[in-house]
Amino acid sequence: MTVPGWRILTHPTGPWIIHTDAGRVLVPAVLGRRLAALEGRRPSRAEVLRSLRAGTPLGEDRLNHRLADLLLGTAAPHRSRSRQRPALWLRFPLLSARWTERLARPLQPLTSGPRLAVLAAGIILLVWSVVAARPGPWALGADSVPGIALFLIGGLCHELAHAAALAAQGYPAGGIGGGLLFVLPVLHNDVSAVTLLPRAGRLRVDLAGVVLQGCFGAVLGLAGWWVGWGAGTLAAQLTLVAVIWSLLPFIHSDGYHALGDLVGSPGLDAPLPPGCSARACLAGAFYKLGNLGFLVLVTGLLPWRWLGGLRGLAGDGAWWPYLLPVGLWIMMVPRLRNLVTGLVADGRRAGFSGSAGKGRGSPS
Repeated sequence: MTVPGWRILTHPTGPWIIHTDAGRVLVPAVLGRRLAALEGRRPSRAEVLRSLRAGTPLGEDRLNHRLADLLLGTAAPHRSRSRQRPALWLRFPLLSARWTERLARPLQPLTSGPRLAVLAAGIILLVWSVVAARPGPWALGADSVPGIALFLIGGLCHELAHAAALAAQGYPAGGIGGGLLFVLPVLHNDVSAVTLLPRAGRLRVDLAGVVLQGCFGAVLGLAGWWVGWGAGTLAAQLTLVAVIWSLLPFIHSDGYHALGDLVGSPGLDAPLPPGCSARACLAGAFYKLGNLGFLVLVTGLLPWRWLGGLRGLAGDGAWWPYLLPVGLWIMMVPRLRNLVTGLVADGRRAGFSGSAGKGRGSPS
């Protein structure tokens, strides 16, 4: 059940963020304080204008009307493409923003840049613990339920770490929920305020989740290796798969956002912005080509492997297992189209800019 009303995110020095039914609007702190009394409500236009006019010179009232239009959705707000919501469907809430903030607070000291760099060694320990345990093929057994439960706890720690890294820099995160990314169940956390942070701050939020989840999995894996604890080893195996998946730069996950923030182009699927060098456009074209290959490989192989198992469960003659590959392919069409468009644009600009640059005598 979605709680109605506005949600206002404060910051001690930066702009405030107002989430309304119409979208997200950034306002200076002085205006945010005037609107703070409207949080949790769906105010009328008269109430919004009354709050905005407090202390406003009469000659600036037209700006109040413009801002009221943005807040109430009667004018199209500017929408940033820098951090789009992932393509999740069947979303459902798990933790409210208040509980997310409470549970993430103890993790805030761990999300500084130097500490995350040190804790990243936990991912190496996670890999070592899984290899050292020499686990056999996955199969249902007595360790399956506790192992999967521990893995899910690690996934929750992942989302709380994102929230902690954001809160440590002044902005609260939203609630934690679940959903399906294509056909895979995932957790998600609203950290949309990350777009207001500098590059180093964004990278902290991007990588805090996977680093702390890797450390949690390493502890379980080392315990499983040391005492022969099967549930710990299974949880470590699943955590390692999740960490690798999260770091892949080809899906809208942590690795994708970290790479985008690192190179200064948050929308990696789209054509690079004007002013990029020929070398940057060439790199962007190669990235999109690799992304296309990855998606074609995943959507070409995985559905058929899953289809065999589903047909075994459904029996001969069942038609519903075929909905999985067909649905996945339909959902992939917009993403593939965007990648092809970006690939063509970057490729053309790389060739044109390269020849033009040589003619101007630009340094290589």
